[in-house]
Parts: sequence; structure tokens; C-alpha cells
Amino acid sequence: MNHYLITIQYDGSANRGWQRLANEPDTVQGILENALSAYFKESIRITGSGRTDAGVHALHQYADFFCRASLNIQDTQFLTDFNNTLPSDIRVTGIRPVSAKFHSRKSAVGKIYTYYTVLSDKPDVFSRNYAYCPADTPFRLKNAELPPLSYSEMRTAADALCGTHDFTSFTSDKTPGKSHVRRIDSITVDTVTLPSGIELLRFTFCGNGFLYNMVRILSGTLLSVGLGQIPAAQIPAIIEGKSRPLAGPHFRPAVCFNRCHIPLNIIRYLSCIFSLNVFFRDDTVNERSYRYRFFRK
Repeated sequence: MNHYLITIQYDGSANRGWQRLANEPDTVQGILENALSAYFKESIRITGSGRTDAGVHALHQYADFFCRASLNIQDTQFLTDFNNTLPSDIRVTGIRPVSAKFHSRKSAVGKIYTYYTVLSDKPDVFSRNYAYCPADTPFRLKNAELPPLSYSEMRTAADALCGTHDFTSFTSDKTPGKSHVRRIDSITVDTVTLPSGIELLRFTFCGNGFLYNMVRILSGTLLSVGLGQIPAAQIPAIIEGKSRPLAGPHFRPAVCFNRCHIPLNIIRYLSCIFSLNVFFRDDTVNERSYRYRFFRK
């Protein structure tokens, strides 16, 4: 059997998330598996480096699969032919062979997510599916723009969130017995301006993994700190409290799976409206270092 790793990007607006679901054809995993099975004329199952919710996008998602067919990966015709079988909001942008022991999820050692928030209530048709607008709940604004944000407070709160903690206060996951301990290596808070002139607040999270809805809740909490609704000094107590109501609101999906680190440095950097990068150990993939940059929800 041959073992391949594919790089995928997708617009999650019309899909029901990444994970295959029974009686639900519109998941990214399900669409890809059906297309790969039809293309190679054998049953194929893929393993993704992470799962994304409905409405979440990916610039660099990774998945591996086994198949009997042998591909000449130097020939780009496969990507052209295969992408012609996919809906226009899903694309495979790369493929490479990997060792039999490689596993997209288990081999990942780090991930990066980026979440964007519109800093104005003025509508922008091009970012409506890719950035959170706080004029929506839970930040309903009677007037136009957000009040002035305290970036120093948000950065102080971000520093307090870094490290290895039990993030029960920042997840919607109620699975009994499941560990909520994760490591966040860094959180950056800055802004970017779109060509339309719309300014976006950007939160970028780098860590070894994230819980269900964790990035969306962290983003809501940091914005609450910036608005003065939660004191930055309260973050350690929120972490120690291990109670979801202590943290800030749960943002809607405005996310992109930015980056996954594969120890062989397959992926180095991405930036999106909500993004995820994944990193893998260097003994699992036989590849050079690549650097990518994206812009997405």
C-alpha cells in the first residue's frame, strides 16, 4: 500500500464541518473520501490533522490516506484532474508520499489559529463569512463602532493564558474524563487593514492543541478584556475556576485552520481570519521545509 499526505484548503461556509457524519453528505472529509474513492476506484478513508466546525475555513489542512495506486507526484496532472471532481469550495493544493507510520493527527506537535474581528459595524461584503462582527451578539452595539479597545490589557490577558493549563473554562466540551489540559506557547494581538479599508483585530494562537470551541471562547474573552468587561488580572482566577461561565462569550465561527506543524517542517506559517497551522515530528515525513502564507477566516 502507498501512503500519501495531501494539503487541502476549503471555504467552510456551505459545509457541515470537517468530520464525516452519518447521513450527512456535506462534510469536507466525506466529500474528499467519496471523491478519492471514485478517482482511485477503491474505498479510501482519510485522517485529518484536526477537525473544523461548520462555517470554519482552512488554508492548510492536512490529511493522509492509504491506497493501492502509485502516483507520480512530480506530475501535477493528478491535482488538476482530481480537483475537477471536487466542488469549487474545496481544493487539494499538494500531495506527497509519507512513511507508513505517519499519522496526520498523532504526528502533529503544534498548531496555530488566527481569529479576525471587524472593528467597525460598517458592512463589508467580502469579509462577512471570514471575520466576526461584534455588532452581532454577544457584543450588540447600538452605535457604529466598537468603543476604544485596550490593547495593553488584551496583551496582558494573552500572556496570562500562555503556558500549560487546564482550559475547562474555555471549552464547550463536556466529555467525562477527557483531559482539558493544553499548552499555549504564544498569543499575539494586532490589527490588519483590508483593501476595502475595513480594519480587523487579529488574535493568533500557537499551541500543542486546542479543545472544542476553545479558540472562539478565548477570542471572546480577550475582546471582553479589551472592552473593559473582564479585568486582565482576573484571567488566572478564570483558569483556576475551571468553569465555563467565568470566561467570555463564545464567538461564532469566523475561523480558518491556519497551520499544522509536521516535524519535518512541512508547514511553517499561515495567517487567516481563523486559521490553523499544524506541525509534525521530523521523523514522520521526508520533506524539505516549506513556508506558506494565507488570508482567511
